[in-house]
Amino acid sequence: MTTQHDPVMDMQVDEHSAKILQQRLDALNGADYPDMVIPYFQGNVRHSCPKARQSTARRAVSSSIDVREIYWSDDDVTALIFRAGTCKKCGFLVRSVIGRAVNVADRPPISGRVGRD
Repeated sequence: MTTQHDPVMDMQVDEHSAKILQQRLDALNGADYPDMVIPYFQGNVRHSCPKARQSTARRAVSSSIDVREIYWSDDDVTALIFRAGTCKKCGFLVRSVIGRAVNVADRPPISGRVGRD
């Protein structure tokens, strides 16, 4: 069962479009729920990676996951921003559950860190 969330909305955002985009994110999280939920503004996460072992101690060590911004837009007016990333060594998945709805004209995608589907 998919949990319904309301997106965080900036001023002058089409509420209907924002809710449709948030439903897409809810469906994605329902199909493949992340191992760790992060806020939509967090850019880096650390986790205890079992595959990133120190050679002497043979124990899990703290590894960093770079979290990239995902910018979804169905039209040229409203976009949903959330964050997602995966550990390169073990596949640990982090993703936002709630996105931020923005006006495309006020908040274009960040160049170089944009994911589109």
